[in-house]
Amino acid sequence: MSTPAQDFWNGVPEEILAHIFSYLPFEDRHMAFKVCQRWAKAISVHYVWKFTEISTEDMSEPCMQKQLQPFLFHMKHLKIVLDPYLGVCPRNFTQILNMLTWQSHEVQALCIVVVCCGEGLFFSSCPDILQSFRRLCDNPHKIDLQYLDLRETPFTLDNRLVRLIATSSPNLHTLLIHNHPVRIITLRPETIAEVLRVCPKLSALGVYYAMLSEEVFRELLKPSRGPSRFLDIFCEDMHHYIPERLWFALTERHSQLRVGLEFAPLVPVWRTYRILTPSIPVTDLQFSCRTYMVPQLRFVLQQDFGEAGLFF
Repeated sequence: MSTPAQDFWNGVPEEILAHIFSYLPFEDRHMAFKVCQRWAKAISVHYVWKFTEISTEDMSEPCMQKQLQPFLFHMKHLKIVLDPYLGVCPRNFTQILNMLTWQSHEVQALCIVVVCCGEGLFFSSCPDILQSFRRLCDNPHKIDLQYLDLRETPFTLDNRLVRLIATSSPNLHTLLIHNHPVRIITLRPETIAEVLRVCPKLSALGVYYAMLSEEVFRELLKPSRGPSRFLDIFCEDMHHYIPERLWFALTERHSQLRVGLEFAPLVPVWRTYRILTPSIPVTDLQFSCRTYMVPQLRFVLQQDFGEAGLFF
């Protein structure tokens, strides 16, 4: 750098440098770390790494694991994004999960995103990634999540894994597991009820409509539970309907509860009518249909959903 530019950066307090570096992506943080000792010291401040996203481009670096290791302990909120279209080996993805399993860290929020590119990815890569995640959850001394988002993964989540997530992280307050997998949904309502019993602080839950039952509502209605704030529901394979009395009881018990509803493309219109009732405190409503939408739109506009956001 020229002398004026160098003088300027030398005059910037370390706290401001650290704040600037916290907005940089992972790769740029690592490059800034190698500029000079002063920048390296600012990069090493814990709150620079509090919110960290590791993308596919970062995982392409041959020394990614070595670059990540010194700062892993500072990370509180970690998002990992894998896009196989960019030609990155999923093994690097599993290495990050393995580091969380075997090394000391304080990650409290974890979001996993796998850009799905068809059956080939599922059969060749997802089992390895899912196994690494299962191993992480099976090590309770290394994990205590409060937030987990698996909505953008192609995994088929089984009942054993979901129970393992709950028992390994009983302090969960947000669990989003309605992930639109490429295989059949195997989760049962009894599993969700057990998750609610094991995780008394859970206030935001993302599930499939088929996973809701009277037992689940009984757990949500218990006087000992804390406030439930958000219920995000993906409506696809529906063989039953939640009675309106349960929704009335739930909104009376949790006055701050808000509900998001997303309907899969093949949900018949008449099923939509049976689910959407004014007793549900809907704030987000999404239709994924690619067909004639006038009946759904007319029906929604005739209902009283307050200030619900509507998406098509």
